[in-house]
Amino acid sequence: MISLTRSATKKAPKFQIAIEGSITRRYNFGSNSPLDKVFRVNQRIFNFHQRLVEATISMGDSSASEILNAAQMISSSLLHGHTIFTCGIDGPASLLGQLFSYNLAVGTQIERPGFPALSLNQLCQNRLGENRFADALFTHGNQSDLLLIISRGGSHPALLKTADAAVERDIKILLISHKDDTILAEKLSYKDLRIDMSDYEDTVISVLHLQMLECLSELIDSIILGGK
Repeated sequence: MISLTRSATKKAPKFQIAIEGSITRRYNFGSNSPLDKVFRVNQRIFNFHQRLVEATISMGDSSASEILNAAQMISSSLLHGHTIFTCGIDGPASLLGQLFSYNLAVGTQIERPGFPALSLNQLCQNRLGENRFADALFTHGNQSDLLLIISRGGSHPALLKTADAAVERDIKILLISHKDDTILAEKLSYKDLRIDMSDYEDTVISVLHLQMLECLSELIDSIILGGK
């Protein structure tokens, strides 16, 4: 096995190459050497995953109670025969909403009957305009259904109109918010729930959303069907 370590100096960086079962040798390479470039790329990869692990641990620690409350909220709606709607604006949020709807409708860990879940993004995939989700919610939504909004920040007008439609139809709202979502969060009432993700950087937010939604899927199955 070959391992590579670097020691910083004011001159050219020094690398130590250790080959298992052989002699350790030290080499000096310029800042543009192939080995230095490999080291910098590897360091970026390590730094990214380190930030992701730290963010995951932070989310699990700070948002555990909100995630559990969200799972109980969704489970209660399903047990009372209501439908779960999902929506998000940009590509990642839209796809994650569709994934969560799929998890509810089909299941993930165990074989079970499907739960009623609809992605507003899929229903409106051939439509444009800020009212597209709101119009679909007026058409398909009923009182005491639940709307999951996945926002990547900025209180997007389409999400604001969708939240307004949910309020008018007496549909509960579960909001996963990000930076500058204050106006969107103001749409919520006492019966709604917000999970605030604004402390996390944009580069990892989609992965954190995915982890949260997969955790919710597993918790919902456990609450409704029992098990570990």
